[in-house]
Amino acid sequence: MTFALWTAVVLAATVSTTPQPSSSPLKTIIDVKARTLCATLAEHVRPAMLGLMKNDNAIGYSVSVLNKTASDAASHGRIDIDMLQVKNIALALNHNIFTIDNMLNDPAHFPSHPKTPDEIAESQIKQDLLKLLDRQKLIVNALYGTADTLALSSMQHDFPEHNEVAMPTIAPALPADAALTRISNAGLQDSHVVDLVKAADSTLLGRTLYGQLAGLILIHQAESKPYEAQTAEDVREPAAQCASAPNR
Repeated sequence: MTFALWTAVVLAATVSTTPQPSSSPLKTIIDVKARTLCATLAEHVRPAMLGLMKNDNAIGYSVSVLNKTASDAASHGRIDIDMLQVKNIALALNHNIFTIDNMLNDPAHFPSHPKTPDEIAESQIKQDLLKLLDRQKLIVNALYGTADTLALSSMQHDFPEHNEVAMPTIAPALPADAALTRISNAGLQDSHVVDLVKAADSTLLGRTLYGQLAGLILIHQAESKPYEAQTAEDVREPAAQCASAPNR
């Protein structure tokens, strides 16, 4: 994640929903509205952003594992342990994504039909976070799809020939075009922001599917920077207002 997004997270972390001492005992409507927005930032937005950053770290680790898998495959080594790691990473990501989804699916803090400026701000931040989350879901699908491809390859050898379930899929070494098609089918393709052709460059012998996927994930993550910057921009102002408000 970008420095801008991390800065927004830190700023949001200073938001408190605990009422502070005030010279006036009266609570205005504006104070109540501000406290609602601040509660949304502190209790929903900040944890969701931290969860996205945690996922980002896990995705970075998946790239390392995929590169190791590619190296093992190119040297005709065993890759079953590598794929187990890939699947475990995907499982952890899926759990975190489910948690973040539920966190953002709270009509009390993110109304379906926003009307007030605060509600509009909350809705915009939610949409920003969902865009980042959707991009991470694409990577999870690709990781699962890659592990499943290897599982199908194993079935080909373990089950009788011409078995209708065990399709004759051979992994890991594939021609570049076939590898890209397989990755695309695994769920990572996003024609609006990712150019699959860029992933055709590989420094690994045999241009394995695993090396292709590692490279494509790096491209996909780099293309996420504008989404992160927009999220940080939309969070920064309301978080600053909540952090500096005398009464929350």
